[in-house]
Amino acid sequence: MTTDQVTDFVAALDACHEQASPGGAVCARTGWTVASARRVSGDPVPGSAGLLRASRGTGGPRPEALAAFSSALVRLHWRTLRTAFDATVVRLGSRTSEGTDLLSRQLVQGALADAALALNDCAGLLGLPDESGPPGLPGAAADAGERRLWQARTTLVRAGRATLKLSGAAGFLAAGPGSVIYLAELLGNVYLRPGRVDHG
Repeated sequence: MTTDQVTDFVAALDACHEQASPGGAVCARTGWTVASARRVSGDPVPGSAGLLRASRGTGGPRPEALAAFSSALVRLHWRTLRTAFDATVVRLGSRTSEGTDLLSRQLVQGALADAALALNDCAGLLGLPDESGPPGLPGAAADAGERRLWQARTTLVRAGRATLKLSGAAGFLAAGPGSVIYLAELLGNVYLRPGRVDHG
């Protein structure tokens, strides 16, 4: 995606931090904190055009802040992937091969169906509203357990990688979805892995 899309992703990530820890940034169980340079000083995160920073602290997370942040983060991952998936469908519909659009190809349809099913499965895990239903329904997973969030993250990673395959080389160009899908996956690895982590 473009730098503007990475900028939007970073702003949305900061909003997740703000929701969970007003004025601060949430630390993962691993001791790492990843946020914009406005919230965290540290090393630049690869793939973020220098907009994200990672810092390793000595303390652990506040459980209530980590739970709220994790829930918001997996929803951000879902929204990011949904946007990339929709853009991929539009792109495939505008491309042709041997006189027909790529959306007419059986293998493409199968791969799209798999990615769409993964998105819908994840929406169910998170209690997200049905796209055809009224907007603004509350999510049932505000207090979802860490294993459920990890399962949703794993489902989203599979769907994201399938979406990138469907995007072809364009997915890895500056204007493709590769950067934000990568960042969402990376943040899930940092924040959503269940279980205790020793800091010694």
